[in-house]
Amino acid sequence: YKFKDAVALYDTALELIEAESEIDYAADLAQVLFEKAGLLSLLNRYEEEIEVIDKAIDISAQYGVGDVASLLRAAGRAFHALKDDESSIRSHQIAHEYPDPDVSEEALAIDHLNIGISLGRLKRYDEAIERLQIARDAFKKLKEPKWVAICDGELAEIYVDLNDGINVETYAQLALGTAEMVGDRHRQWWLHYYLAIAKRLQDDLDASIEYLESGRSLALSFGCEEFRYLAKVDRELAGIYVIKGMVMQAQ
Repeated sequence: YKFKDAVALYDTALELIEAESEIDYAADLAQVLFEKAGLLSLLNRYEEEIEVIDKAIDISAQYGVGDVASLLRAAGRAFHALKDDESSIRSHQIAHEYPDPDVSEEALAIDHLNIGISLGRLKRYDEAIERLQIARDAFKKLKEPKWVAICDGELAEIYVDLNDGINVETYAQLALGTAEMVGDRHRQWWLHYYLAIAKRLQDDLDASIEYLESGRSLALSFGCEEFRYLAKVDRELAGIYVIKGMVMQAQ
């Protein structure tokens, strides 16, 4: 409720500013719009956030005020959350064309991560891997193991799509070690699933079944109600049982 109340206060502030001369208060208007967009992001109201950002960018461009790079970066994240991958990539790339001496190395690394994920969803795998490796190297340099593990998990997922069992196993194992260390339960059971696929791609079906069963047990023990995950586990298990000639178990 506090965030929603804050959005209403920003709306009031915008009304007061817009009642004055826009050219005289352009910098204030751009800043208030930027801050309102941030609140909308926290509320997961991404479509509204993008509308507000577009208005802030127009004001900033027209009057030479505001932080256009940060606005574009925020738009890229919002588009990413909406899985509008082409728009997300475009916003992030345009942001990089603006000089931004205040941007942090972590923010740039997150940009590369988001671009990599979007490229992966668009099945532009070579570009995705390149971006994710850039992000991974940056997070490693920044000593951010949780973010490194996120990159590893995304790389594992791409190599699943590429049917590259060796690389799936490499990156899933790296990500799993960190997920266990930081207690990221959701990521743990998904990584068991990726490791199961890695083993199946390497024809180690018994190990694949073990990872699927351990992933399912892990998810259920943590109260998982993510039926998409459980359905994927069951489908993968059924396929392996068919390969092994265990038809009754597959049914």
